[in-house]
Amino acid sequence: MTDQATTDANRALAEDYVAALEAGDFEALGRIYDENVVIWHNSDGIEMTRAEHFASFGKVQRTLRNLRYEDRRIFAFPEGFVQQHFCTADTPAGVRLEVHGCLVCRVDGGRIVRMD
Repeated sequence: MTDQATTDANRALAEDYVAALEAGDFEALGRIYDENVVIWHNSDGIEMTRAEHFASFGKVQRTLRNLRYEDRRIFAFPEGFVQQHFCTADTPAGVRLEVHGCLVCRVDGGRIVRMD
């Protein structure tokens, strides 16, 4: 695959990733993440495995409503992608959460292998 084709595929992967998150589609996430993906959060400095991330994200999906990644800016390149966004969701008490975020994803073989 050419660098441009890989870059385009990584941009599409970024779009598919957000669609899966917003839908709570764990099956799609399973196709997007590499089996050995490492996911690091800046808020706690912990690296999570795929299984740990699925468990954590499952709690988010069961707790929050209307999860959306808005104002997305995706910068794709042959090795992966960076996405800046504004994440919103509603708590069960009706409180609107708003968080600015940035994902730095390394992609290999069409799957996310590292996310910071």
